[in-house]
Amino acid sequence: MELIQFLLGTDVRSLVEVPGHFVTGFSDFDAFIQSGMQPDGVLISCSDAEMVDRLIRRLRTIPAFSAVPIFLLNDLDPWMEWMIDGKAKATDSSVIIDGMAAIAGRMRELPPGIVSQGQDFRLLAYLYCRPSAVLRTARQWQHRQIHTYPIAELLADPGSDVDRWLNSLVERGHLERVELLDRLRICPKCGGCHHNFVDVCPHSRSIDIVQKPFLHCFTCGHVAPEESFLNSGFLVCPNCAERLRHIGADYDRPLENYVCNDCGQSFIEPLVIARCLSCGAENPTETLVPRQIYSLRLAERGRMAVQTGSIEDIYALFDRLNYVKPQFFEDMVDWLLALCRRYADERFSLIGIRLTNVLELTDHVGRHRVTELLDEFARRLREAIRGTDVSTRTSERTLWLLLPKTGPAGCKVLLRRLEDIRKDTRQPDGVEIELEAVTFSAPADMVADEPAGLLLARLMGELE
Repeated sequence: MELIQFLLGTDVRSLVEVPGHFVTGFSDFDAFIQSGMQPDGVLISCSDAEMVDRLIRRLRTIPAFSAVPIFLLNDLDPWMEWMIDGKAKATDSSVIIDGMAAIAGRMRELPPGIVSQGQDFRLLAYLYCRPSAVLRTARQWQHRQIHTYPIAELLADPGSDVDRWLNSLVERGHLERVELLDRLRICPKCGGCHHNFVDVCPHSRSIDIVQKPFLHCFTCGHVAPEESFLNSGFLVCPNCAERLRHIGADYDRPLENYVCNDCGQSFIEPLVIARCLSCGAENPTETLVPRQIYSLRLAERGRMAVQTGSIEDIYALFDRLNYVKPQFFEDMVDWLLALCRRYADERFSLIGIRLTNVLELTDHVGRHRVTELLDEFARRLREAIRGTDVSTRTSERTLWLLLPKTGPAGCKVLLRRLEDIRKDTRQPDGVEIELEAVTFSAPADMVADEPAGLLLARLMGELE
């Protein structure tokens, strides 16, 4: 393993020794870049937190070093823990090597140049090399949106809207949510999260309001602040001049207890306005947009994308087989199961297909060739199924076919065609798609009172 140690503000003679591994020391970042070295890991020896911060940011902006493991040999600001892979003492080289070896080994599994294909691949590759990594947020009160994802900020393109970028990766299935960390309310005009909540008069929107005790005269119904009833030390209604002696008999205290000094109106509760400290907009609290803050991790589709070098889902080629969403597919199966229980002559079949060697084929012949093979396989399968058959996918590699009005014999016919199609796509050099299949035919294979969800889960278990 070849390591680079940056000794910033440190005597180069203090270069750490890692037995059995080659360590080169640099005290200048530009000299390191000019050397053209591609190390398996980076060690940083420096007691200046700002200098280390700048060095890490410069390293991560270079695609070749976006996923390289970085370890510190000094205890610095806790903020650094968001940006590095660990801390270790120079005398404890085993911690450094064990931590770096796992990451460097995963990096060697990635297609060459994958980290040079844009911010999506930089982030996905970073997470792929750290299987247990979770993108958590750091709270920064001075930031407009309070929560930031430090690693994503480091790997994003300059000027990129990181929140929108991460949401896009989640929506496309490359990242998945792990834990709800916080819930914010953002300004509908600028998206800012910093607000000043102000009580105002519901009539004039003035902030000049005061809370006062009110009285209600039973004789004439007049309601006003208590101070207007005081007359020579007695309570006298200013409207009808009736003297108020007994609470509950002559008067009571109404709910109104606020007065606006601008418009003179009285009211029970003030209106709460959220003043955005970023753009100055005044928003009623109910118009603030809720924003959920989650920790994120690499999803199966993201793992597939970084392994194949394609951000697109090559399995989506099968979504042209009279495709419906999984939930609708499950509802259709439930409906057909109910028909089979009610009518003795009703029947249908299911075929589950799992592609087992796409990753291996991609490593062997490349993504483009695999895409061509899957496209041909999907085209031939589409010709084999009927217009009334429908399909869905419940995972990246698992395809389901629903065959209405088809019994066990018809199901076996389609299964034989499926195997013939698979053999026909075999290439002269022996490259071929491998798959596993499971079948179900109703009413013959039905289990009493088994719903579609459990049925599909049981069949899925047979595929795995």
